[in-house]
Amino acid sequence: QDLAKGNPAIYQMIVSQTLSSLGNVYSDVDLAKDAEHAYGEALAIDRSMALLNPPVYQAHVVDTLNNLAILYNRTRKIDNAERILPEAQEICQERVKDDPATYRPRLAATLHNFGNLYFETNRRDKAEHAYQDALGIERDLARANPVAYQPEVAGNLYSLANLYSVTRHMKKAEQ
Repeated sequence: QDLAKGNPAIYQMIVSQTLSSLGNVYSDVDLAKDAEHAYGEALAIDRSMALLNPPVYQAHVVDTLNNLAILYNRTRKIDNAERILPEAQEICQERVKDDPATYRPRLAATLHNFGNLYFETNRRDKAEHAYQDALGIERDLARANPVAYQPEVAGNLYSLANLYSVTRHMKKAEQ
């Protein structure tokens, strides 16, 4: 309670981060409704904080939107995922010039989530484009920090290889 009174912004962000973590746990153990509820509460806090200080708190909005999109895609709530991913992308594109270290990785993650969404809904050309865009960002990030970003590059290459395998573009899959 002292933290809430002394510095409500920090308290609210701790609550938001706790709710997001709880959403991740619920998602991992297939409690989708509970995960959606926890992410929804976190998103409400993130959005209210972003109104006060957008450069600082919009990154949290993007993270929570991406977590929700992953959940929605996994639970086949495609319309919900398609509704929220553009907001995450828009925030990243607006902020990336001022804070590339924060927003470029988030933009890559958002594009990868678009790729997954398009793959699952049989929009394979759009999936390839989204994965390729994400991969370009991730490769650039990996040049500067291989330990942090090579796993992201590998994950995206796996997604592309899977896409090419499904669409029988074996030459592309082998690359």
